[in-house]
Amino acid sequence: MDPRETTNASADSAEPPTTEELRARLVALQASAEETQKRLNAMGPSVRPEVVRRRLITMALLFIVAVVVGYAVLGGWGVLAGVVVFVVGLVVYVAMFVPPLRPPMGSFAPGKGYISLNTATRPEPQTSGSPATALQSALEPVLGKPWDRIHTALPPLTMGGEVVVGGGAHVIEFRESKDVPGIVHLSAGLGEIAGMELVVCTRKPDEAIAPLLSKLAATACMRPLRENGSAPIAGVDAGFEGFLFTRLECLAPREVAGKTTEFLLCVGIRTSELAACRSLGTPHVVEKLRAAGVFPYTEPGRSPIDDEPSSSDSRSSAPTR
Repeated sequence: MDPRETTNASADSAEPPTTEELRARLVALQASAEETQKRLNAMGPSVRPEVVRRRLITMALLFIVAVVVGYAVLGGWGVLAGVVVFVVGLVVYVAMFVPPLRPPMGSFAPGKGYISLNTATRPEPQTSGSPATALQSALEPVLGKPWDRIHTALPPLTMGGEVVVGGGAHVIEFRESKDVPGIVHLSAGLGEIAGMELVVCTRKPDEAIAPLLSKLAATACMRPLRENGSAPIAGVDAGFEGFLFTRLECLAPREVAGKTTEFLLCVGIRTSELAACRSLGTPHVVEKLRAAGVFPYTEPGRSPIDDEPSSSDSRSSAPTR
């Protein structure tokens, strides 16, 4: 399987960076993030949003008081004096408590030759101690031997226990499952944050699934996905227009790396099926997909499942005398 790479090519080079270059850049970014975190820790709680908000509200109240008192004492000049006092106080506050910080992920700005954030994964050989090892070991008794390669996301979803802005989840595959013949794709990394990993099943290998699942897992960090829910997708030509979310019977919650992890099945659905999920409920669409032999698979480009039987089907199913 050829690696799927999506790059933001720089103006002076159309060649994508090598794995070694990407790893070196990732190490540099991690060091930058750690340095920034140390600086934030050294500043203490003064830069926390709630503290800043309270102080700004206090300064605004003082400004109003200064204007009212100044106007009462000095008239129009008092208003000007109040404005000057407020501006000077704001400048002093910013200078003392909000020193300029370099964004830790700023090097990932478009046009610098890096892979598009959270849109690409690279199938790489499995190594012991990788982030997905514990997940593979926990699921091997259920899904069989895992594929010996991992779709590695750069940058990863988490770094040092913190969510990386623009990161993506690694994706692992199981190709020897007896319960789900075909390919079972799982995110690896979301469980550390949400206690849940996402699953997509296909009948055959599809190189587009790994980066899409990686991106979906990153989205789940900000917008939690729920069982019996659904969501449209945009910005990608996936061969389907949305996902429904349900459970896969063979994947019950289990302990992974000392933490209980649940598994949410994501099934690609067409526009009409997405509308049916919202009007009739996701369980209704799941049963339709199951009856049509589609569930639990995502089949890009398939025809939508009709919600209502056609008139010819109704006539054929009518009892004869």
